[in-house]
Amino acid sequence: MVATERWAVRPIYPFEADGRRYLFVVESAAFAELGEESWAVADFLAARKRATGLEVLGALGSRIGDDAVRSGLDEMSRLGVLVPADLPWMPPDARVPVRTGFGSLTLHVAHDCNLRCGYCYAEYGRYGGEAGMMSPETAVLLVDRLFDDAADRRVVHVTFFGGEPLLNMPAVYAAAERAESLAKKSGRELRMGLTTNGTLLTSEIAAWLREHHITVSVSLDGPADVNDRLRPYADGRGSYEAVVDAVRRTGLRCVARVTLTRRSTDVARIVRHLVDVGFHEVGVAPVATGDARYDLGPAHLEKVLVGYRALAVDFVDAIANGRSFPFSNLRAMIEQIHAGEARPMPCGAGLELAAASMDGELYACHRMLGAPSFRTGSLASGIDEPARWKFLSDHHPRNRPPCETCWARFLCGGGCHHMAHVLGPKDGPVEIPEFFCDFLRAQFRIGLLAYAEIATRAPGWLDRLDPAPTACSQPVGF
Repeated sequence: MVATERWAVRPIYPFEADGRRYLFVVESAAFAELGEESWAVADFLAARKRATGLEVLGALGSRIGDDAVRSGLDEMSRLGVLVPADLPWMPPDARVPVRTGFGSLTLHVAHDCNLRCGYCYAEYGRYGGEAGMMSPETAVLLVDRLFDDAADRRVVHVTFFGGEPLLNMPAVYAAAERAESLAKKSGRELRMGLTTNGTLLTSEIAAWLREHHITVSVSLDGPADVNDRLRPYADGRGSYEAVVDAVRRTGLRCVARVTLTRRSTDVARIVRHLVDVGFHEVGVAPVATGDARYDLGPAHLEKVLVGYRALAVDFVDAIANGRSFPFSNLRAMIEQIHAGEARPMPCGAGLELAAASMDGELYACHRMLGAPSFRTGSLASGIDEPARWKFLSDHHPRNRPPCETCWARFLCGGGCHHMAHVLGPKDGPVEIPEFFCDFLRAQFRIGLLAYAEIATRAPGWLDRLDPAPTACSQPVGF
């Protein structure tokens, strides 16, 4: 590195924990543990946008020595922190890949549900409209639309959602079989999933789901004393026993999806219980309803973070001892960090995803059916490209001032669109409240520290990770 050359300093987040020093490079998602020399250089550069080697030598040479400064500068260059000042630079938030069509379809086959969860953002699957079912014919036509609009995508996704999709198995059967036929004909890989409350699972349905390789996610909020206060039947009975009995009786390898409310903040107890029940994977997500009885405030989120930290210990200890601990929130973060994946957007909404209502209207997000600003097309016309572009423009993190200086902005991608609409200001910009951003930053810091611990205790486990994770960067759940 030429000492007189002027360098641009890309945004970084240096931090210390348990006597160790780390650096996260904001725009590239690079992560490293630093020695004393590199730490001193990183600490000096953190508040600067431009620097020369002479400036850094002048500031630090008398304290740590010129050779140590040069070594630290070389490491900053290797990590992409220092780049030539005249080099054209396009940050990740300006590189959002937008392709025509879509590759992931969520079919809301049932606009109704047999449970009456108090916090349900979907109003028991009705999304502000009437209860009803998607016809098998509409489901098939929507699958046709997916494959017609998939362009050169080699992998397509179909997810069955609601409401409660098991209320409408004819539409599920018809759509899945059509998707399999079209995937075989077109030479594409098909991935299918179904999200259910689990109460209607039978041995016959389970056998069919298994035969068709459909990943099943079951919504369950923890032990009976927690779940049954939040997820009752219409007559007030708790649903826990029915769900656990169905999962165990059918033998399905199910994923548990937990919704966290202010009535259920003991995350460590909840996740450990569901792991003990036998779920293949467990993920949690804070609720967003606009209802103060359920939404978590700063104090509740602090309790959630206590549980996250405890589960991170479980996760790392299990890996270090040659086992696994299926907490999907942490695994998704570690995969993202390991891949060095900087996310300019939080998820595939408006990019790859189309969520279809029972009458064939298309929306950018499965949580926001019926919201005019999320409508991106229809069965008849496909994706409305101007509407899609408007959605992406209105929801781009670049339009959210708090994101501009946040070190976690390319881990988070700007925050869940649904949460921004529900929890954000009603008459202001679409953005996540600051207290929830604090929670997300704390969550990603836990992920960074867990990654560093695994790199020390079980580096071989990291080498076996999928290099291209596809998980949403938001807390997992529905």
